[in-house]
Amino acid sequence: LNIMSSADWAEVRELQALLQNTQRRSTVYTLAERNWVEVVSKVVELGLIEIIHTIDGSDYLTQQQLEREVRNELTQRGGRVNLVDLHQAIGVDLKHIEVKVNELIHNERNLELIQGELIESMYLDRMAEEVNETLQEAGHLTIAGLSKTFGLPTDFVLSSVEERLGSVIHGKLDSLNRDVLYTDLFVARQTSRVCGVFSAITRPTSMMSLIIEYGFQEKLCFSVIQELVSNGRLAGSVQGHHDKAMFIPEIYTKTQTSWIESFFEQNGYLEYDTLSRLGIAEPKSFCQRKFGSDGHILLLSTCCVGKTVTDHVEASIDEAMASESWIDIMPLLPSPCTRGDLGSFVQQVITTRTQSALHVLCDGRIVVSEQFVQKCLKLFEDSMGEKAQKEVLGTGVKTDSQTQGRAAAALMNESADKPLSKKDQRRQKAQSEAKTSQSGRGTGREKKVQKSKDRRRLKEEDDDVEASSSRGRDNAVEFLSLPEVVAILSSNLTEWSDELLPDLAEYLIKPLTRSYHEVLRSVFRAESQDGKGAIQKKRHVEYEERVNGLYTNTRLFHKGMELFSGEARHLLTRHLLKTVCTDIVNVCVACLAEVHMIACSDPAELTTEARAQVLLQLPVEIKSPVVKLHNSLNGQAMQEFFDLLDVVCQQEICQLMLKKVDKKRERQLVFSHRQSLMEQLNREEEPAMALHLTAVILFMQQTHCMVHAPGRCVPHVITFLSDKLPPEQNSVLLEYQSLVLQQLVANRQSDGVTQEGDHDSVTKPSDNDMAAAAVTGLDALKGLVFSTKKSAKETAV
Repeated sequence: LNIMSSADWAEVRELQALLQNTQRRSTVYTLAERNWVEVVSKVVELGLIEIIHTIDGSDYLTQQQLEREVRNELTQRGGRVNLVDLHQAIGVDLKHIEVKVNELIHNERNLELIQGELIESMYLDRMAEEVNETLQEAGHLTIAGLSKTFGLPTDFVLSSVEERLGSVIHGKLDSLNRDVLYTDLFVARQTSRVCGVFSAITRPTSMMSLIIEYGFQEKLCFSVIQELVSNGRLAGSVQGHHDKAMFIPEIYTKTQTSWIESFFEQNGYLEYDTLSRLGIAEPKSFCQRKFGSDGHILLLSTCCVGKTVTDHVEASIDEAMASESWIDIMPLLPSPCTRGDLGSFVQQVITTRTQSALHVLCDGRIVVSEQFVQKCLKLFEDSMGEKAQKEVLGTGVKTDSQTQGRAAAALMNESADKPLSKKDQRRQKAQSEAKTSQSGRGTGREKKVQKSKDRRRLKEEDDDVEASSSRGRDNAVEFLSLPEVVAILSSNLTEWSDELLPDLAEYLIKPLTRSYHEVLRSVFRAESQDGKGAIQKKRHVEYEERVNGLYTNTRLFHKGMELFSGEARHLLTRHLLKTVCTDIVNVCVACLAEVHMIACSDPAELTTEARAQVLLQLPVEIKSPVVKLHNSLNGQAMQEFFDLLDVVCQQEICQLMLKKVDKKRERQLVFSHRQSLMEQLNREEEPAMALHLTAVILFMQQTHCMVHAPGRCVPHVITFLSDKLPPEQNSVLLEYQSLVLQQLVANRQSDGVTQEGDHDSVTKPSDNDMAAAAVTGLDALKGLVFSTKKSAKETAV
């Protein structure tokens, strides 16, 4: 330092004295509080300073002062303070506190804002020291517990602890569960205890019960056991998870396996209930894994059977087959086996054998050889021939129709044993339906409705066929009843118990009936050989004439039907198929039934159900086309019916020759049919029927074609004639139609039937008036036909 001169020192002493005098002097001028407020406001207005008002407005704080006070409060409260507490302590609005705190956090890394609290890193260090002290005392802590103790979020506590592990906190977090904090000493102590406890276990034990009993930490215990088992320190395994976890000691597993192998080797089977009592959760899967590698076990519903039992049963079956005898399997199987196990066991044993000459009875209990079955069948040969002779010769006439019917009925089961499968029947019906839909006409909606109707029809036909088949088999002539067969067997098979004989008899019923039918057929053919040929030839000619007559009418009706279109043609087609075409099919079916000796009623009385029953009994080689012809009756295509009829009438099936009609014969038939209808009309007094006949005859007079129309098609026929008749005749026909419709509506209403239709708006006179009008108009209606009778005859000639 430079040495000051004496003049400088004198100046300094002078200034000190002046300052001392100024300080001792009293205040001369003072400013009021109002003046100070104005001064401060002016300074703030000029932007020279920035101040913050307190809540009560009596004090001002600068930003620097607010920061100092926030720091002072944070230090005084140990490094953690709530913003609400700062607001109350400093007396400044909370928003100023929040702004200042955010500035401090942004500028300083050692500060954090957690859930409205300002926390300094110093506080976290002290918290870590406290956590370490508690951890060393307890051995383990949970992050959730620390979060609750310090009132901080779990994630924040976890991150704070992880930052100070190894420095302030001497411990480690669980690798599987980050919520738990351990010390190495605690883990070592728990590992030793767990190892000791689980090493002493000799049977399966629930891990949760041990954890509760010995106070183990649950999650640490599971991780320790997995580590000990994987390292080989602990001999055993863990099955299940969490609350259902079980510890299975290795010594128990070895003992259990040794007992199971020993029992299976000595007895040849293992019962599932026994394995379940030993603690095996899935016994069947266990047996498959344990003994199924060589493929010499059978898994039944109650037990697992080994190769020893299987070989013993197979040897016993071979012995029975060699001796042409039988064997009872039930005593050879283990005691736990049920009747259900017996059947499945025998089936599996039989499938592995190459021999097929054996039969299984009594749900798999009895196995008999083919030679034994033939011996049993030979016991009935004498009585079978005698009964067949009585059946055929019972009436005393060899070739009459009653004898033939009885013999044919006796043969029903032979053809019924081999019906078409359900799959084949559905395929045939689907093909018929497809042809019908292709040949039909109409809108998309009509086709959709028709398809749904066809599906319902096919289902109904299936039900009818099945019902007919079952009734046909129930009504078939049987050889002997079950009690009769049992009686004959019991007198010849003394070694069979009364409990097993009904099963053997029931098994023999079918082959006995089949053999009886063969004997009956041979006896019938032998007895009826002399006069059968001439009778069959005569009846065949009759069938052919009936078919040709109906076929000719069908062709003529179809020709007239083709003049219509739309709904009228659809209705006429359905009616023709349901009437004349059905009669043709009935005659064909009756012809086939007689040829193949199948019981069948007269064609005029043959119903759809009876026809389906006969179809089931036809030979397989001819059944398919006949079934298609039968199904075509429910279709809508006449051409399909004609095509199928040609196939059925061929030489290979019915042997009926269809004759074509020439033009001259056709005119004669049309004329004859019209004359017959005119004679009927001349006698008719009922108005509705008279209108029907008049419309049909007028149609034939105008078109020279026949039409087979039901009553509901009469309006369509009249509509067709409207542009072909003179106006006065058409007027008479329409007026009489209206009168008939009114009379029909009045009759229905009088019977209590509500009728709604297109004729509701027509004025309805009384019943007497309408009846009188109908009688009066009947002569005029008939006059439409008979006035042109002469010209019609001339045209026909």
